[in-house]
Amino acid sequence: MVIIKEGMKIMHLKGDFCIRAYTDSSETISKSNYSEIFARESVGRKSSSVSKIIIRSAFAFS
Repeated sequence: MVIIKEGMKIMHLKGDFCIRAYTDSSETISKSNYSEIFARESVGRKSSSVSKIIIRSAFAFS
């Protein structure tokens, strides 16, 4: 269900969308385990801060 609030603009996008839904709860848990493993292995590799996010966003959208 999509809730459209007053003042929102509806836009039609070009192209195709591929949405991959999980077939069951075990697949959902399996995918979340991959995320946890990646997060644990990535600790300490890269750091981020609010200033880095703002600067990178400014260049990305300019």
